[in-house]
Amino acid sequence: MIIGSTTVGAMCLIAIDLHNSLAVPFLGSGIGAACAAVLLYHFLYCPSDAHLVDRLVNAEITSRVADTRLRNLQATDGLADIEQQLRKLFEERRQLLQQVRDEIASGMQRRTALLQRNWQ
Repeated sequence: MIIGSTTVGAMCLIAIDLHNSLAVPFLGSGIGAACAAVLLYHFLYCPSDAHLVDRLVNAEITSRVADTRLRNLQATDGLADIEQQLRKLFEERRQLLQQVRDEIASGMQRRTALLQRNWQ
């Protein structure tokens, strides 16, 4: 990790003599630092294969528990009650949106009438 970023930095420092510019070495050092950061992240935050089995088992257990809860809701008609409540809420929302649209439209009509009125 350190060798790679040092190598890129050293190659860019050699390129200073060719280009007489500091931008190239700074770019090379930046690229080397970015590569080192990616490798460090990979080594520190990627789980090992030993943890993978535990996580797969936990995910399977969670999936089965959620599936069982859904089946229980369907068996007790709890899901139908929830769907009925959702339909009721959606209908209330549609009515409220329609009321708001009507109020906005009536306000615009009043404003238009006032603007078209002969005020002289």
